[in-house]
Amino acid sequence: MNHSDPLGLYRALGISPTATEEEIAAAFRRRAKETHPDTSGRESAQEFVQVSAAYDVLGDPVRREKYDKSSWEPFRRDEEAKKDREQDRGYPGTSSKIRLDPTRCDFCGKVTAQPRYLVFTYFMALLFFSHGYSATGIFCKRCACQKGLVYSIITMILGSWLFPLGPLLSAVVILRNAYEVWKVNIEDDRLTLRNAYAFESHGNSKLAYALAGITKKSRDVSISRASKLLMETIEGSGADYRSSGLVKAWWDSLLLGFAHVVIALILPVALGMYAYNDYKAQEVRSEYAHLRLMMAQAEARADPGLCKNPPRNGQAIGPQSPVLHGHVVSIKNVSDYNMIVKLRDVQSGHVAAALFVASGQKAWAHPIPSGEYKVQYAAGRGFDETCSSFLEIYGINEDKHYEEFRTFKLKYGDIFMGGRQLHVTNLHESVEYSHGYRGHTYVVHYITPSVEEFSRP
Repeated sequence: MNHSDPLGLYRALGISPTATEEEIAAAFRRRAKETHPDTSGRESAQEFVQVSAAYDVLGDPVRREKYDKSSWEPFRRDEEAKKDREQDRGYPGTSSKIRLDPTRCDFCGKVTAQPRYLVFTYFMALLFFSHGYSATGIFCKRCACQKGLVYSIITMILGSWLFPLGPLLSAVVILRNAYEVWKVNIEDDRLTLRNAYAFESHGNSKLAYALAGITKKSRDVSISRASKLLMETIEGSGADYRSSGLVKAWWDSLLLGFAHVVIALILPVALGMYAYNDYKAQEVRSEYAHLRLMMAQAEARADPGLCKNPPRNGQAIGPQSPVLHGHVVSIKNVSDYNMIVKLRDVQSGHVAAALFVASGQKAWAHPIPSGEYKVQYAAGRGFDETCSSFLEIYGINEDKHYEEFRTFKLKYGDIFMGGRQLHVTNLHESVEYSHGYRGHTYVVHYITPSVEEFSRP
């Protein structure tokens, strides 16, 4: 243990560095009576302030241990201040003073009149692995803004990749950084009061008086009492202290904390908005598809034409293929119109299947013999007396590409009939129609047959 007593705190109480806690308490009571203006008859309370400051350090076992080990960082900042202490150190009972060095920021090294002891945290994550880091120490306002906001931004960007609670943990860490800025603890008051002693020992009574005015409202009774005594001492010395012009460095700590809250909410709000927009888009698409279906059904019901029993979706119209076993064809109408779809044999020209497919609906045609077929479809409204043709035809299309259905013989003599799905789109006036699917571009050729050709059985 180092008993160098660099600040003369033991000498201020009149004890040796090896004194016990009971001896320190007894020495403080004795020296307080000797130096207090009310009991000693002295006009100045400077010596009593020095005794109180010495007891604040030596009366706390943790702070005393740091002092004895010469690890009281604010007192050991640079060689120049060390030389000043060695030159000006003296016994408090005389007219000399204990000169203290103002506290410096642990990160930029500059003197800060209103320091704060803060702990900022960030963490980075990737799936199941994460790494956390914290910056702990005495901050000035500028370093607190930079470190805190940078750590919160890093956490927002890199900490949300932890599965499955990354976004929640990121928000908690950032909100903790915000709370760290908002709260003012006893240690912050103690640092500010110590700076008040330091500036007063260097002759800056205005700044010392202003700082003591801040700490006199501390929740710690000893800090509040020492602050009031320091203010009384400065007032009694005759120094000019009333127009210090001190600006509270942390007056906007609420705004700084609010900035952390905004950062914490950016990712959850963005994810929420994306999910909400996707949900609304799906809802709109569903409502639109339902509306199209209702309009098509209403149109078919509202204008049955001359047909007493208009066909339902998927109902066969006219003569069909005579085979019992064949291929099954799925036909989906993705157009805005009701359709009559026909599969016409290329060789014979006869219709193998004809059925009514409502707008937005799917129907099945079967059985279809093997062979090549033209796909013809007409859009219209109202049915004639035979219920097999539209009264009003909007248009007719035929896919120039033939659909081929082939039968495969399997190993044990079984016959396999393949299936096919066709999509019927809106009518096209041009002879070519291009569309994209999975990164590829397809060109579909259309022709427009006559009404007589389409109506032929």
